[in-house]
Amino acid sequence: MTTNYRSGGKRQHLTAATRNWRFSASYDSFVVNQTFVLRMNICGENRQLLVAANRYVQLLPMRNFHILLIILLIQRCTKTLDYNTVIYKSAVKFYNNQQFDSTKNILIKASTSCQLSDSALHYLALSYYQIGNVDSAIYYLTQAVNKNKEFEIGYYNLGIMYDSKGIQTQALENYEKAILIDPDSKSAIYNKATILYKLTEYNDALKLCQRAIAIDSSYILPFYLTGQIYKVQNKLDSSLLYNQLLIKRSPNDPEYLFHLAISELDNGLKNEAIKHFSKSINILTENNPSYFNRATLYQQQGQFAEAKKDYLKFISTKPHDNESYVRLSWIYTKQNKLDSTRIILETALAMDSTYSDTFLYLGDYYSQTNKNKKACDMYLKAKNLNNIKAIDRIKQRCNN
Repeated sequence: MTTNYRSGGKRQHLTAATRNWRFSASYDSFVVNQTFVLRMNICGENRQLLVAANRYVQLLPMRNFHILLIILLIQRCTKTLDYNTVIYKSAVKFYNNQQFDSTKNILIKASTSCQLSDSALHYLALSYYQIGNVDSAIYYLTQAVNKNKEFEIGYYNLGIMYDSKGIQTQALENYEKAILIDPDSKSAIYNKATILYKLTEYNDALKLCQRAIAIDSSYILPFYLTGQIYKVQNKLDSSLLYNQLLIKRSPNDPEYLFHLAISELDNGLKNEAIKHFSKSINILTENNPSYFNRATLYQQQGQFAEAKKDYLKFISTKPHDNESYVRLSWIYTKQNKLDSTRIILETALAMDSTYSDTFLYLGDYYSQTNKNKKACDMYLKAKNLNNIKAIDRIKQRCNN
């Protein structure tokens, strides 16, 4: 059985098939709880109201009557009497407890009677983002950065929001503004690099990764992206080096172990790849694409029992992956378990009738069981799905 490498939907005949992790040059996470953010107030200043509010906060827990208190205090927050830190603290507390709707509701209510600060708008935007309303999140965070042109975290998070919508130009612009305010913002520098990676501007992305590493050599994400860029550029030894550096900094991350194993496989280091696929699996036993890739290597080495175990494990978590069924059927054929071969292939065919290898190997099954007409029908269907191997099978085994 010829193994192949799946990349970007195209199939190129190389040494081994692999399954990828979720890597898509994803951005670094939101910045929320910075000290200077938490020092910012929602409204203007009124010390007496602040003292009264804080006294009640000390006495009352965060339950329904606390929420009623907040509502009462909001009602007193007017343009002239508009300082109310308890609202801000309560909103932050709700956000930190992942009660995003409550955060949003408190701040929206406050905005009806007083003007929200850039910090409060920031939390309101993040709350909208967390509940899936990205457009409203962008709207309020844009208000925040318009209030404070030096709001580096605001620009950074605004970049993430645009990035999540695939609006790369706006994302890039906001990351650049964050970097102008704080040239040592390693996360903004890395996130800008991910945009350039998506735009295939690999050399500029590499420069940014090196800049982020120079700021903080323990920051692992630039090592991760650098390894991926070198892989795309077919600089496989450099990709391996950065994946090794990544593992030195994060030795027990199953995803990074997976990428190291893939890099080792790219460099022909199959035994090392099996070792790191295995370590990845030991750390994360479910939903791990390492099972598929380790199974492929076991299959190449003739360790069919081990390969079968891994394919079955992979199928248990990815039950609609047709190629896994086809590979498993090949192992059953090698073990002369032809009934199992047929059952597996028919299961795959029922799930997806567009995967040509399913027809090809069903044809092989029928050929082995002397059902030549059915075999040729299967080969013809595989050929109609542009399976090149089916053409040879038809020439060798079919009369017309």
